[in-house]
Amino acid sequence: FGAGLALLRKGTVRSWSRTEGLPDDTVVSIHEGRDGVVWVATKNGLAALKGSALRPDLVPPGLPSGDLYAVGEDAGGTLWVASNAGLSRREGNRFVTLDASDGLPSPRLRMMAATRDGSVWVGAAGGGLARVRDGKVTAFGPAEGLPQATFYALHEDEDGTLWGGTLGGGLVRGRNGRFRTFTTRDGLFDDTVYEVVDDGLGSLWLTSNRGISAVSRADLEAL
Repeated sequence: FGAGLALLRKGTVRSWSRTEGLPDDTVVSIHEGRDGVVWVATKNGLAALKGSALRPDLVPPGLPSGDLYAVGEDAGGTLWVASNAGLSRREGNRFVTLDASDGLPSPRLRMMAATRDGSVWVGAAGGGLARVRDGKVTAFGPAEGLPQATFYALHEDEDGTLWGGTLGGGLVRGRNGRFRTFTTRDGLFDDTVYEVVDDGLGSLWLTSNRGISAVSRADLEAL
């Protein structure tokens, strides 16, 4: 956040900033593609790093905004970028963007996650999730059990259950298009969850405004 991109390898650190050609010194998301290109989303555009060189020639045109929030690939290897102006997917040598007219709850996106079934999920500022699968956008909101809160994280466990972290709305469990929210009223450590990490041993680890906590998935499922 303001210091660019850093690579730690074999005890040494190499950094890239605007001086070296990075679009902005605030980096919000990093994704290593299947072709070996490291995609770097910043607050002023997308960068491509191959080897140790920034390669602006590899970045397709067409992003509707430089204010980016996430970059990643779906199960089929398609590159997606979530920005303040919609969800963009790479098609050949350009980006094509979905926005509110395509069914997104808002074009102002704050997170993105790909799941094993080929779906791409996005969370909008102010609340609401959307799933993009096979070219179709499906939006989810309070009617499906979602809190009116911005999502900051989404994790798919080995059973295909989705676990979402929100800004003040608690931890969300999603399955088959329905959602259940856990908050401090249920014993959650904090209602803000910035990241959800599965330790593979039965617990979800959560970052929050109060620190780090762990919660048993079995306890959540029982509740």
